Amino acid sequence: MLAECGIASDYTMIHTQRPRMFHDFASPAQADHVILRVPLESDTLWLECTNPEIPFGYVHNTIAGHDAIAFHDNTAEFVTLPTYADSLNRMEQTVEVTLDDRGGARGHIAERYEVGQYESVMTFAKLDARRRSDFLLSDLRKLPLVRLANIACTELKEALPAIEFAYDIDAPKYGTLSGNRLFVPLTPFADYGTLADRERQNPIYRAEGYDDVTTIRLRIPEGMTIESVPKQSAGTSPFGSFSTHITTEEGCITVVLRTRMHAGLYPPEMFDDYRKFIDARSRAFNARLVLKKE
Repeated sequence: MLAECGIASDYTMIHTQRPRMFHDFASPAQADHVILRVPLESDTLWLECTNPEIPFGYVHNTIAGHDAIAFHDNTAEFVTLPTYADSLNRMEQTVEVTLDDRGGARGHIAERYEVGQYESVMTFAKLDARRRSDFLLSDLRKLPLVRLANIACTELKEALPAIEFAYDIDAPKYGTLSGNRLFVPLTPFADYGTLADRERQNPIYRAEGYDDVTTIRLRIPEGMTIESVPKQSAGTSPFGSFSTHITTEEGCITVVLRTRMHAGLYPPEMFDDYRKFIDARSRAFNARLVLKKE
């Protein structure tokens, strides 16, 4: 079809599970998939020919960085597909909520997932209303009995794709009231877990790095004051970094949570450092604010 349009393309064999190929041993088991390479004047376009849901020009994660064999002019050559920088695999969440003095809250949440993180949630656009609600609720487990409304989705099928969700929340138990104090989580999203294992026999492998930024703006109910906020914290390691940043002003608290994780292969001897890093982030992100009735 491309040839009929005057566009040259190269038949390219690749394996979707094994990233490396033997360059000195011929075997039909080295490939399980075919894509197209389209050489352009200033770049190379890789086309997925099987899955019509993959955005045009996007190199999805089952082939990104993999070796392949491209055929052209009765010859063949080994090539390696490109990968995306960790910083492009980005998630942004913005939460705007107004608390009441009983711990309930109403508000609006907007989320955006880009490149690799888009790929992990791209099926959302095809879900019906009930399944969209279930999908979003699975990440709001800190909010019992929360109700969602006005769920909207926008998908940007580009070479660097993105998908955006927006929805309203009504949460009767956003915070926990105890006496004259209200305990409010820094973030409404699912708990950041810790690692129970103490030892590891195999290397730590992260195929894809990412950047996450969550911004929460809490409007405080009248008649309540801020009694305490968690200390701002940060951690840096070979695996990535995290930070919490909390600012207060009259009637409002703003919380910004950031995580950057690096792709890589790390020896099992580094597992203790990895566990400490994950546990420190969990403690920081799962902390609570305390409001007090005047």
